[in-house]
Amino acid sequence: MKSPIPDNEAERLAAVSAYGDLDTLTDESLDALTRVAATLCNVPIALVSLIDERRQRFISQQGLGDAREMPRELTFCAHTIMKNDLLVVSDARLDDRFRDYSSVTGAPGVRFYVGAPLVDESGFPVGTMCVADTEPRIVSNDTLAALRDLSQTVTRILATRRGARVLQTTVDKGVATFEQNSLLKRSLREKETLLKEIHHRVKNNLQVVGSLLNLHARSVNDDRVRAIFGEVRGRIHAIALLHERLYRSPDLGHIDIADYLHGVAIDAARAAGGIPSNLLFSLESMDIDINTAVPLGLIVNELVTNAFKHGAPAAPSRAVVTVAVRAEGGSVRLRVADNGVGFPAGFQMEDATSMGMLLVRSLARQIHGSVQATRDGDDTRFQLTFAREAEAA
Repeated sequence: MKSPIPDNEAERLAAVSAYGDLDTLTDESLDALTRVAATLCNVPIALVSLIDERRQRFISQQGLGDAREMPRELTFCAHTIMKNDLLVVSDARLDDRFRDYSSVTGAPGVRFYVGAPLVDESGFPVGTMCVADTEPRIVSNDTLAALRDLSQTVTRILATRRGARVLQTTVDKGVATFEQNSLLKRSLREKETLLKEIHHRVKNNLQVVGSLLNLHARSVNDDRVRAIFGEVRGRIHAIALLHERLYRSPDLGHIDIADYLHGVAIDAARAAGGIPSNLLFSLESMDIDINTAVPLGLIVNELVTNAFKHGAPAAPSRAVVTVAVRAEGGSVRLRVADNGVGFPAGFQMEDATSMGMLLVRSLARQIHGSVQATRDGDDTRFQLTFAREAEAA
């Protein structure tokens, strides 16, 4: 089965190759946006992909386990890059183009699909952002508009990453050719300046996504959907805050975790209706690499939000929440505790199925950490332990 081919396929493939080796290309900063897309559409599967001559390569994905690619001729996304706008399939079994695809007749049993082309600044559709479900569904125009906005943000982030790759290649060549030369020093300064600009632009792009979600939330009458928008916006803001800290840091690969988590907790408290002055901090200053800081910031955002919203649901402003971090040998221990109503009856951390707890467990695994939930007197306590030099999975 042959997939459709754009008329400008040769030029499109050249544009895809500018992003580097697809076999090794991943971008963890996009994971937050794929989670946003899945949550926004209430579906289990969300992908950001680039499409080369023979395959659809996943740069970020939710809901497909360890899968990293699919043959191009078997993908819905090969059809999406033929369009200038969203491709919407409410039930693939009823669509002659897709009813015989193995992903429809077999696992994962795709029924619903929406894909947005990722079009670079030269007009080439290099890939897609898409969501899928195993049940037929119809989504609102507001949801489709929000997904379109997300795809445009993904395109900007990928373009920024591509620029950084080109710069890194240029600087590496300069190191080999002009070592100890004043031209090399100038190139390195320019690299640092550009990397700072990249962090600044990523922060701005994430803030745009947060603002768009805020606008969409105001137009929704369903309190549950509005709450989901708020939770997703908080997660995006936690990552945007990290890029802001890196932009202002002299070390572009590490940040002071105490300063970062203090900011994340304050913002999460405000968003959940709590009072920031009711936060108690015991944060040991230490440098943490960016791959560890991203999951850690999202974990603190989830736990502080839960403490104010669910620990004291009747009066979030009365909740008192403690956030503590300290190094213990080669490990780091994070503790978030509150004086609220405690866990629901029968609660077990490893069996919890709420979006927040699933996210906390997933993020803990990324930094090879373990998380425990206990009740100690009047305190509900979550404790995460991970290796200080852990690398995100």
